[in-house]
Parts: sequence; C-alpha cells; structure tokens
Amino acid sequence: MDKPMKYFYAFSHYRPEDEVLNNTQEYLKKNGERIESIILEQLEHNLDDAKCIGMITDEMIKRYMSFTKGGKRLRGNFVRLGFLAYGGEDETIALRVGSVMEMIHACLLIHDDIMDQDPLRRNRPTMHEQFREFFIESIDGGAPEDEARHFGESMAINTGDMGVFIAFEMLCDAGLQPPHLVAGIRRLSNFLKNTAYGQALDIFHKDIDKVKEQDILDIYHYKTSQYTITGPMQLGALLAGAEEQSVGPIEVYGKPAGIAFQLRDDLLGLFGKTDEFGKPIGSDLREGKMTLPVLKAYELGDESQRGEIKDILGEPVETMGNDHVERVCEILKQTGAIAYCDELAKGCVEEAVAAIPAIVEPDSDIGLKLRDIAEYLITRTI
Repeated sequence: MDKPMKYFYAFSHYRPEDEVLNNTQEYLKKNGERIESIILEQLEHNLDDAKCIGMITDEMIKRYMSFTKGGKRLRGNFVRLGFLAYGGEDETIALRVGSVMEMIHACLLIHDDIMDQDPLRRNRPTMHEQFREFFIESIDGGAPEDEARHFGESMAINTGDMGVFIAFEMLCDAGLQPPHLVAGIRRLSNFLKNTAYGQALDIFHKDIDKVKEQDILDIYHYKTSQYTITGPMQLGALLAGAEEQSVGPIEVYGKPAGIAFQLRDDLLGLFGKTDEFGKPIGSDLREGKMTLPVLKAYELGDESQRGEIKDILGEPVETMGNDHVERVCEILKQTGAIAYCDELAKGCVEEAVAAIPAIVEPDSDIGLKLRDIAEYLITRTI
C-alpha cells in the first residue's frame, strides 16, 4: 500500500507535504544563490588587499569564501521577506541586506563550531580544523597537536571576526537611507546581543536534574527564534523604512516558528543522516547539550531509562560511540518524547501561520511564502 499523503492546512489551502517541501526548498535555493553571488563578489573584492598583506590573510579570505558556500540561507531570505513585506521596493537592496546577514551568520557558525568542538560543518572540515591542518602542513616535520589546535582555533576566531567587519562594510554600502540604516544597525546589534545571551544559556545549562522545559525554550527563543527569524525579518522591515512600533507582529510569527525550527533541528541531530545534515549525528549529545527531546525522554522515562540517559550524558566525548546515541534514540521513541516534540512543533507552526495576517495580506506572495517556510521548518531533512 502506498504511504498516505500528508496534507497541511492554512488559509483554506490543502496542499501535499511534498509540494510544500519542494517548492520552499526551490524558493530558498533560488534566492540563496543570488545572495551567495553577492557575498562571493564582496569577498573577491577584498582578496587583492588580503594578498598584499600576506599569505595568511589571503588564506582567511579564501577559506571564508569557501565556508560561506551552501546552506539554507534562511536568515538572508527572512531579511528579504521583511524588507519586501514592509514596503521595500528595490530587490537589489533586499538581497544585499540578506547577504549581510549571511556573512554574519558564517562568523557565528565558525565560533559555534569551536565552542562545540565540531569537526564537520556542511560535510566539510570546520574552520578551526582547516587551520589546524594548515599549521601542521606548514611546519617541517609536523607540529605538536596542542600548538596546532590553538593555532586553528585562534585563526578561526579571527577569520570569523573579519567576516563580521566585511559584513558591516557591505551594510554601509547597500544604498540605504541613513535613518533607516541607523534603525537597522540598532536592531541588528540588539538581536545579536540576545543571540550571545542564548548561547551563554546553552553553554551553562548542563545538569539535566536542574534544567526545566522553559529553560530550553528560552534558549530556543534567544538563540534561534530571534536570530533566525524575528531579528532578520525586523531588520529587513526597518531598513525598508518601517516604524519601530510596526514591526512587533513579526515576533508573534518568528518566536513559534523559530522554536519549531529548533525542535526539528534537535531531532535531525539524532535521527538524521550525516551526509544530509552536514554535521556528525549525535554531536549535541556528545557535548552534553540539553535539548528538549532528551529532556522530555528523561522526564517521561522510568528509573532505568533515566539512569541510562544520565550515564550517557556523562560519558566522555572520546568514548561516546554510536551505540550510546542509538540507545538514547530508542529511549526517545519508547517514552513518547518524539511524539511530544512533534506535536509541540506542529502547534508552533499553526501559531506562526495564524500570525501572518498581522504582518501582511496572507494570500499575497509574501504571505504565502511565510506560510510555506513555516511549514517547511518541520518537514525539512537538512
């Protein structure tokens, strides 16, 4: 028997899940390629100066160029959607501003990979791993591992910082009216600050006996919702000339949509495929990160299951194997934690879709795209 076709409901539209997924992926890819072209052009522009300074600065630009290729370009697309939803007319400016967000995003990913000690990003070595290898290869006879690791992390931090500085140059050159630019920079600085707060909470909350569901939802709000959806959309709206008080409804859409996005990310991080997800499966578990699926399994599990989860979370990174990850996945299924998170994510998408009419006409092109992306967030496989 054929697998039943799933359908989404929104604004009187019934559409197959595969249609939503494919159309949204194509939409994000199309605009993502345009954003990527702007990024690469800007980095190419900086390449000559970097070459004149030295070989290592040349490496910084070249590796940043490579690192920024690929990805979903969600944040850049949300900047563009916010710009167009609030009356921005120049598509070129919308894409330039979207490219600024993606340049900053690359920096934060580089720094995040260092904090998480991840070796892979998008199926390629992370920036600190690239520079670690670069250092080893540049020393005759190799180099001590601790020196190579320190060099790799130092150069990755510096390269990420460089990317942010170039992004602000791009923002200044995007052709925006000065009052709009000031309002946008203020909002950008605000939500990036909140992202840092969310990252701090993520690093701090390690004790599963002390962490509550609301603690994790707070992390999702600051680190994902504000950074991925609300902040970028509001940035685009303000740069289009929107008044500060008019962009509030965006958060009513962005907060639940971001939580849904992160819940899907957490499950893909356990049940996805490395070649599709782009990172080692189970990496959050190996780092002892608190995610809602694992916390709910711990809360819903019996004494034996709770003990297993706690032991696995306490396992050293060096000795945690795929068998540990697989066992946690089994417990998530057995306890109903996956079903709980799936239902929560679906409810968040419904909440986000219900908020669209306060932002834009729901059946307009922008309204339909906001709906499709919200639904895509919980069906994606990457």
